Amino acid sequence: MNGHFLLQANAIILIATLLLYIPIWVIALNKKRLIAFDFVFPFIPILLWLILTMVGIGSRDPANLIEIPIILFLTLAAHLHMIFSHYSSLRTKKGTTIIVSIMSVLALLLRVFMHVYSV
Repeated sequence: MNGHFLLQANAIILIATLLLYIPIWVIALNKKRLIAFDFVFPFIPILLWLILTMVGIGSRDPANLIEIPIILFLTLAAHLHMIFSHYSSLRTKKGTTIIVSIMSVLALLLRVFMHVYSV
């Protein structure tokens, strides 16, 4: 993947992530469950994936862009669970750090070990 393609992909991915989370943030704001970190959390795993891609770690085939929806879906599920869960321990610093770490490790593992080859 060349540099120009990666810049376009970065912009599309970050805008898609932002648009995906706006309704969640509005609902959480209405329920008074929103904290400042909720605006940062969705971008951490996908930015880790983008950095690893730019550095050249993992497969360089454009077919591996399937990793992006997987990371976005897993991050969305974790974020929804963290915001709307009845377990208050998920909203502590320790709980949030654990969830962010798990999502970052999943993004790293997807980038390193998922190899999709186009035909």
